[in-house]
Amino acid sequence: MQFANWNPDKGFEVMQDFLQKYDAIDGVWAGDDDAALGAMEAIKQANRPKPIVVLGGSGMNV
Repeated sequence: MQFANWNPDKGFEVMQDFLQKYDAIDGVWAGDDDAALGAMEAIKQANRPKPIVVLGGSGMNV
């Protein structure tokens, strides 16, 4: 578990770190949709062969 401060950039940073540390990640729960977007971008850029499910909560700042 890592705090991403409800921020897409921080979500991206945290997810990049997790992707480097852990070979097997099946899913991600983000407490905020904005942070989930950052995590999704990190996953996309990592080109993992197995899909990773991402679930965000509490909506987005618009």
